[in-house]
Amino acid sequence: MAPRAGLEIDWSDPDTLIGVAGGVLGLLVGIGAPLFYISRDEKDEQKLEELRELNRQTFKETGEYLTEVRLTAIYAVWPPFSSLIARSP
Repeated sequence: MAPRAGLEIDWSDPDTLIGVAGGVLGLLVGIGAPLFYISRDEKDEQKLEELRELNRQTFKETGEYLTEVRLTAIYAVWPPFSSLIARSP
């Protein structure tokens, strides 16, 4: 019995090329987007911890926490903080 030939793909067919390109793009986005958002979340958590430490240090030195004006100025520089502060304890 002769070995069976593999699946023959016509690489000159535009539909085949579009399908392969869509598959590759989908794979890249499907893996890359979550990795990107995970790295941003870790960076945001690190930045939030720095802000908390600054707030603790300010309280130790002055007996007062950071003011709303100061916090707003920090948020303006780092916009992702707004979503983190809303869910922080």
